[in-house]
Amino acid sequence: MKVVNSNLKTWIAINFRATVFFLALNTILGVLTYIIAYAFYRGSDSFALVLLGAQILPGSEAPFASLILDPFRFLTSAFLHGGIVHLLFNMYALYAIGGFVERYYGSKKMFTAYIITAISGSLLSFVMSLLSVWNNSGVASGVAISVGASGAVFGLIGLILGNKFLKKNTYSMDLNIDIGNLIWIVVINIFLGFSLNSLGTGVIINNWAHIGGLAGGLILGSIFDTSETFHASRFKQIFEKSLFILSVLLFVLAWVFNIYSIVTRFIII
Repeated sequence: MKVVNSNLKTWIAINFRATVFFLALNTILGVLTYIIAYAFYRGSDSFALVLLGAQILPGSEAPFASLILDPFRFLTSAFLHGGIVHLLFNMYALYAIGGFVERYYGSKKMFTAYIITAISGSLLSFVMSLLSVWNNSGVASGVAISVGASGAVFGLIGLILGNKFLKKNTYSMDLNIDIGNLIWIVVINIFLGFSLNSLGTGVIINNWAHIGGLAGGLILGSIFDTSETFHASRFKQIFEKSLFILSVLLFVLAWVFNIYSIVTRFIII
């Protein structure tokens, strides 16, 4: 049994690719959202997304208000998307940026960065929505939800920028990417996001999730060593490994509680 377990761990360590895993999971959940929406909710993907773990923002009215503080939704929402265009756009960005990050940092740190920055994006989104409700003293007509991998994608960009501008020299090679282009991508996307929201186009972009993910990525970028780092302290190695283990636990627990919620709240009841 020990030999089998050892071989399995070795195979996973060699073959696991976090970017491919996240691309596959996001895509599978995108298809599942479509199926559930048309099979049970007459094509309404909003209800399907709530069922599957979308983040419910402050201001949503009853009965959705009772789901606002479900902690697992702060992570599971980063694997759901509101339509095919939303999914394809984010998956292209994840493929491009995630693949680069994984080449330089390895699969474990890529996995950690996605999970941590997805949560940081959701946290800032929650806080800013709460402040908006507090200032306006109002509630949404129905349910206000937030979904998408873009907060984590911005987090991966933040990881690269944090490495470039905030990290102390650890004798590792420079990341081979055009930093200027990355900065322009961030600036243009955030500008367009706030502009589209203010124009009332009907397209609502959660800019605070993007900014929260970016901030989380900047912090990780100032800490994480790349795979080619020549010297890393023992403390740094233990810290990065512990953060990876925490990320795996958060991921597993989020989906366990999400599935439990689906069964107890939406199926049994």
